[in-house]
Amino acid sequence: AAFARFVQKGWQLTSTRHQGKCDDISWSYTVEPRLGWGGGPGSKQYSTAGWLAALPVFEPHYQILMAHGLATGHVSWRGERYDFERAPVYTEKNWGGAFPSRWFWLQCNAFDASAGVALTCAGGKRGVPLRGEEEVAMIGVHVESEGAFYPFPNVRWSISPWGSWQLDGDYEDLRVSVTASCNDGDDGTLVACPTAQGMAAGISRETFSGRLTLKLWRSVGSTEIRSGSCPCPSEEDGDTLLLEVSTTRAALEVGGGPWDDVWQGSCTIGETEAAVLGADVPLEAISDGYQAFEHANIDRGAYSQHGTEFACGFGLTSRSADVLLDWLRAFLDVHISGREGPNKRERERAVRHSILSVCPQ
Repeated sequence: AAFARFVQKGWQLTSTRHQGKCDDISWSYTVEPRLGWGGGPGSKQYSTAGWLAALPVFEPHYQILMAHGLATGHVSWRGERYDFERAPVYTEKNWGGAFPSRWFWLQCNAFDASAGVALTCAGGKRGVPLRGEEEVAMIGVHVESEGAFYPFPNVRWSISPWGSWQLDGDYEDLRVSVTASCNDGDDGTLVACPTAQGMAAGISRETFSGRLTLKLWRSVGSTEIRSGSCPCPSEEDGDTLLLEVSTTRAALEVGGGPWDDVWQGSCTIGETEAAVLGADVPLEAISDGYQAFEHANIDRGAYSQHGTEFACGFGLTSRSADVLLDWLRAFLDVHISGREGPNKRERERAVRHSILSVCPQ
C-alpha cells in the first residue's frame, strides 16, 4: 500500500515479492519459489557457471536464481486489470562488463500436463581474455516431482536466424534433445540489450509462445555427440526414455549477430575442465585477497546459497581453461602470497590445495 501511495515510477523485487509501475502499466504479485538451480527448498543449490562466476575473467556472469516458482497477483495495463493465481514464474540475471556477441536462449517451466518440469538452455559467443572468442552453451533440466536435476555441459546446437532451435546434449549416461519452433506469423518482439556502446534497441528477438519438445533418456551406448547428431532413444539399443514433454508456451530468443545463416556449433567439457569447475573453492578467501571483488556487483551471500560446485555451467573449453589456469597462478603468486595477517599461511594453504590440486602444473 505504501509503495502505491509514494512511488510514482519504479519497482521493487525480492525472491517472494515483485511490484512496480511505469507509465501505463503497474503490477504486484507474490512468488512461491519452487526450484532454484539444483533443486527445491532444502536441496543443494549451485552457481550456474560454477565457482568461475565469482571471478572477473569470463563475462558476462550468469545465474539462474529461480528455475521454477508460482506467482499470484495482478498486472494492470491501460486501465485493464489482469489477475492470476499460481502462474509459472522464472528468474535469472546477467552482470559484468561485457555481453556475448551472439547468443540463443530457451526457457520453459509451463509444460502441458507436466507441472514442475523446468528447462533452461543458453549459449553464446563470448570473449576470452587474450584469446579472442569462444562458443559455449548449456542445458539444464529440473523435474520437481522426482527431486531431480539434470545438467548437460556437452551440447551441440543448430539455430536458425529466427524460427527454429535444435539442441542435443549429454552428460555421463544421460542424453537430452530440445526441439523448438515459432508459430507461423510469429515474428517475435525486438528487445534492447547491452552492447559495448550501451543499451541498444533491436539487438535481440524473442517470443513467449514458442512450440517446444523436451526428451530426456538414459543410454546404455555411447553418449558422444562430438562427431554426429544426437539420435532419438531406441528401445532396441537398450535406451530408457525418462521424460518427454511438450509446450506451446516456451520462451525462445536469438540475439547479437551476425545471423546470416544457421548457426551450428558444439562445446564439450573435458576431465581437466570438469575438475577445475568442480573444485570446492573457498570464495571468501579469494575475494578477501582480490580487491576488485569489492566493486564487481557480487552478492557474496548468493554464493553461500548457490554453492560453489560444478553443476552444468557455460562450458569451460580448453582455450578458456588455459586462460583460467594462468590467471589463477598469477592470482595466487601476487595476491595470496603478498597478503599479511596471522592466518595468511592457513588461507594460502587452503586456496592452493583447493585450486592447484585440480590444475595441471
